[in-house]
Amino acid sequence: MTPRPSAPRTEARRAWLRAAGALSFGRAWRAAAVASLGSVGAQSRAQTADSVPRATASPSGTEAAFAARAPGDPIPDLWQAKGVGSIPQNQVRLEASEFGTVLRIDSHRSASSLVRRFEPPMRLERLAWRWRTDAWPSGVGPAGEKAGDDFSLRLYVMFDYPIGKVPLGERWLLRIARTLYDPHLPAATLCYVADHRLAAGSVLVSPYTGRVQMMALRQEAQPGAWWSEDRDLRADFQRAFGAEHGPGLPPVAALALAADTDQGGGRVRAWFSDPRWSAAR
Repeated sequence: MTPRPSAPRTEARRAWLRAAGALSFGRAWRAAAVASLGSVGAQSRAQTADSVPRATASPSGTEAAFAARAPGDPIPDLWQAKGVGSIPQNQVRLEASEFGTVLRIDSHRSASSLVRRFEPPMRLERLAWRWRTDAWPSGVGPAGEKAGDDFSLRLYVMFDYPIGKVPLGERWLLRIARTLYDPHLPAATLCYVADHRLAAGSVLVSPYTGRVQMMALRQEAQPGAWWSEDRDLRADFQRAFGAEHGPGLPPVAALALAADTDQGGGRVRAWFSDPRWSAAR
């Protein structure tokens, strides 16, 4: 008879396999699972300034751009779909909009993300995009609790974060998770969300792991409109992880676009334009 896994191991598996990739984390660290969303680069490696390329003010690159494709074309190869364990995956497609071709995600009792990895990680300073949804998740609890961890709009930023800066207890769990499931799970992930339950500007810890910090960009009662975002990654990273990390901004290992409705079983559609990024002058 095969022995049943221990509680810590089961929790670690749920934590790191469910979140992306955002979240690639069990619901237990889903922000990491959906966010890790598979291998996102050697996050544990220290990067020197010369070894990490700097981005220029530009779109995400023609080879990865939704706008460079026609509606109905296949998703660009550099965006990879990542599921969350046995949970059904979202449906994704390219669709026309007033801003050109954009990504559409249909989520119904499902959770998954599209991940764009940077190999090697890149030093990004600003990140801009447009997003919209036709509905907020239904049948869920308060945001910040496991029962309320459904969001129509998520954008994950996964950092190439030095594991030596992670507190000892979490570092131990992260090393176990990397050994058991994926050697490149991110040590720090910022998850941008828009939702009617959270005040704009609020930052809260994922209910599954402190390695994922969620930042609410908008609190909107009525969905449907396109919203434009332009974020200072350094400032946002410092709000989320600055007390632990200290000054500076680590390179970005991956981005992920996601929606999830597996907790409450609702049905939402989300649209994302191409993310655009730039580096400090």
